[in-house]
Amino acid sequence: MKQTLGLVSLLVRDYDEAIAFYVGILGFALVEDAPVVEQDKRWVVVAPPGSMGSRLLLARATGVEQKARIGNQTGGRVFLFLHTDDFARDYRNYRTRGVKFVRPPKEEPYGTVAVFEDLYGNLWDLLQMKPRARADHRPARNVEVKARVRDLGDVEHRARAFATEGPVDLAQDDTFFACANGRLKLRQLADGSSELIHYLRADDAGPKTSEYLITPTTAPDSLRETLSRAFGAVGRVKKVRRLYIAERTRIHLAAESGNAVARHVMALLGIAESQLVRGAYVDLVATASRSAAPS
Repeated sequence: MKQTLGLVSLLVRDYDEAIAFYVGILGFALVEDAPVVEQDKRWVVVAPPGSMGSRLLLARATGVEQKARIGNQTGGRVFLFLHTDDFARDYRNYRTRGVKFVRPPKEEPYGTVAVFEDLYGNLWDLLQMKPRARADHRPARNVEVKARVRDLGDVEHRARAFATEGPVDLAQDDTFFACANGRLKLRQLADGSSELIHYLRADDAGPKTSEYLITPTTAPDSLRETLSRAFGAVGRVKKVRRLYIAERTRIHLAAESGNAVARHVMALLGIAESQLVRGAYVDLVATASRSAAPS
């Protein structure tokens, strides 16, 4: 059995003003615009660029009840969820075109999201999902660079100069567990969400590929206790990260586009090869603790 959701009706005040917004500003494709003569209506269908999924039927409201629902079809909740393959690009373009964002970009366990209003006041999520494990169970991949710098303010100043998004402050509490293959950590975020992350990454300085699997959890405390009993906890790192995004690169978290891009971002930030560090944050904390211990 196979079913698909074909059309979602969106109440509008006027066909042409709606087309001007959804096509002219949001960049949707005008799929169909045909008269329905016997009903004095038009059949107007739009779709996000490149979309093979559901489409929007722009339905002109008639009567008092329908007109009262324009801009508030869900009672103030987010109505529609617009997925993108490049959040920074679309967020920048929409703001340039005057789209009103009512909630700023935020990093969630599932991805990057911001909320905007359409011309009638309906709320939309602009959302880029984080890569997850693929259907064939292969892990997601990115390229990471980690470096120790003397002047964080200077690096942030450089990041601001070419970032397309940010800053966003992320509070993270990571517990690392003994793991025979790669690294295993439980991450808790300030918003209460949590995820178990396993990753394979060489402990080399310089840009390095990381393969990872992320599993959300709603019971982080009991999971931490279970994993600590089973494998042993080897360290806990609490940190606040300030995130900037430059196109497809996450500054301070990870660079996702390959070694060449990673090295280009290093140059823009003024990071030299000699500043690169090996290992994970838990290794840096452990090294610092050993250095501070009395002999």
